[in-house]
Amino acid sequence: MAPMLRLALLVTALAFAFLATHAVAEDDEAGPEMGRSLDPDDLTVESEDSDDMEGDSEDPDDLVVGSEDPDDMVGRSEDPDDLVVGSEDPDDMVGRSYELDELSEDSGSANLPDPMPQLVAEPSPPGPNDGSQVHAAWRAVQAAERNMEASNDIYANMMENDYPRGERRARIIEERRATFEEVNQARLRYNELRGE
Repeated sequence: MAPMLRLALLVTALAFAFLATHAVAEDDEAGPEMGRSLDPDDLTVESEDSDDMEGDSEDPDDLVVGSEDPDDMVGRSEDPDDLVVGSEDPDDMVGRSYELDELSEDSGSANLPDPMPQLVAEPSPPGPNDGSQVHAAWRAVQAAERNMEASNDIYANMMENDYPRGERRARIIEERRATFEEVNQARLRYNELRGE
C-alpha cells in the first residue's frame, strides 16, 4: 500500500476516534435525557384521587325525547273488523274443471305439438332358423330404432335449451315424428315376415 494512502487512513481513523470521544463527553454534560438510564422511581406520575374525577350526570327523565305515555295512546287503535276489505267467500269462487278431450283449438292447445304416434310393441330378435328376409327386416328395425333414439336426443336437447326456434324447431319435431313412423313400419314389416 502506498505511504500516502496509509497516512490518509490513519488520519481518518484518528478523526473518528476524536469525534466519538468528544460526543460521549457532551452526553455526560447534557444530562439523563440523552440516552442514560433513569431510576424508575423518578418516572412515576402522581395519580389523582378517583373521587375528584367524577363527571356530571344528567337526570334520565330529562334524556327522553318526544315519547308519549303509553296510557295516553289507549283508544287510538282501529277495530280489526273495520280493516277487512272486499273479501269473498271461497265457496262462491268455484271454478270449472275440463277434460283434455273437451279442449278445443281455441283454448290454447294449438300451441302444443301433436302427440307422437303410439309405437308398435318391440319385437323379439329373430331365431337362427329364420330366413334372410327376416334377418334383413330385423336389421332395418334396429337401424330405425337407432335413428329414433338420435332424434329423441336432439329433441330433448332442444327442449332443455329452448333452442332452436321457428322453422328449425318445427323441422326437428317433424323429423322425430318421422322416425317414430319409420320404427313402426319396420316393426310391422318384421312381424309380418315372422308371421306374428
